[in-house]
Parts: sequence; structure tokens; C-alpha cells
Amino acid sequence: MKKGTFAYRFFILLIVFIFLGAAVLLPLAAAKDVEPFVFWIIGGALLVAFIVTVVVNEIVIRKRKK
Repeated sequence: MKKGTFAYRFFILLIVFIFLGAAVLLPLAAAKDVEPFVFWIIGGALLVAFIVTVVVNEIVIRKRKK
């Protein structure tokens, strides 16, 4: 994968958000008194944050290249 391409940036951000999600969700999974609905809310928030990060990152890069 060539450095500087969309796919490269996408996979780097994906790896970062996977580690972030694991750091947040794994301790919650170990707790016994957490509602399952909390996992859906946090997972959804992480997904939205990932999508926004990718879109904003691409917008900034496109504007910088002009």
C-alpha cells in the first residue's frame, strides 16, 4: 500500500479507532453491572467519530493540495 493514499490513511485511522474502542470497551465488558445498551451507545459514538474523522481528514488534505 503506497504511503499517502486514501487507503493508507483509512487503514491507519481504522487501526487507531480499533485500539481506542478496545481500550474503552474491554474494561466495560469485564464489569458485571453494565447494561448491554451502553455498548451500543459507545460503539455508535465511536463509529460516528471514525466517519467524521475520515471525512474531515480528507477535506483538509484536499484543501491543502490546492
